[in-house]
Amino acid sequence: MIGSPITWEQDGEQYVGVVSGWGGAVPLWGGEVAKFIKDLNQGGSFWVFRLPKA
Repeated sequence: MIGSPITWEQDGEQYVGVVSGWGGAVPLWGGEVAKFIKDLNQGGSFWVFRLPKA
């Protein structure tokens, strides 16, 4: 996955979100690599965590 973590405040709570998984530009390379991975589930997820109050 390609992306930066993000953070935000909502209703007085602070959150941070990150992406995880496999993917990105690999399938765009073409050739044998693209053929090998074309049927793999990339499993992308967006994880959000509430930060503890200081």
